[in-house]
Amino acid sequence: MTATEFVTALRGIPIEADLLKAKGVSDAYIEDLKKGFNVLPKMDVSSFSTNPVLELVERYDCSMLSIGMIEFNTAIEETEDYFIFGRFEVDELAVYRLSEEIVMLELGSENVICCCACNGSSFLDAISIAAVFFQKSGLDDKIYYDEQLNIQMAEECGDAAGGEKYADFYRMMFGV
Repeated sequence: MTATEFVTALRGIPIEADLLKAKGVSDAYIEDLKKGFNVLPKMDVSSFSTNPVLELVERYDCSMLSIGMIEFNTAIEETEDYFIFGRFEVDELAVYRLSEEIVMLELGSENVICCCACNGSSFLDAISIAAVFFQKSGLDDKIYYDEQLNIQMAEECGDAAGGEKYADFYRMMFGV
């Protein structure tokens, strides 16, 4: 999935404000959710990256976007070995320069906690699946508490990310 395809997919996720309000969600939260999924291009920025995740952060304002515990930086941070593009809880999400693999690094170090996807395109595929599921599960307690369904979704995201090597990240993301 390209950065543009990802942004288009996010915009297509329905935000059912009436159902969220009925569950007690505040109007402010609903507006933030809508803004987060309506990722807009940054003004006068040209992307030089061919990696879809890096292109996403370079070309689009993802400051309001949150998918589960994933958040995106406003700009790419560079180290000798990594391009850091976001966060998972407090740890950093990065692209490994040599392989373009997406990894989670321990905050403030280059210690790899786990591998997230074989490349940027696969990472966007996986988290777009997660975004749709999280939106549905936020509206339906039956889905939210269905452990087997959450396991199935974590496995589906792991497959989209590149296979079993990446499944632990999505199991952690889905809490299973």
